[in-house]
Amino acid sequence: MSSPPVDIEKILQRLELVATRLEAISAQKPVIAPKPGGKGASPANANALYADVSNA
Repeated sequence: MSSPPVDIEKILQRLELVATRLEAISAQKPVIAPKPGGKGASPANANALYADVSNA
């Protein structure tokens, strides 16, 4: 039982292509997910952040 011949040039070309793609992906800025509850849903203590402190 013999295995088919290995084409080193083809493997190297494929490896270079994959390496190029990985470099392009790693150079991209990651997409930041939106904060949970960011739209419409306000946390219970949200008003505490904007409390009127002008009389203090």
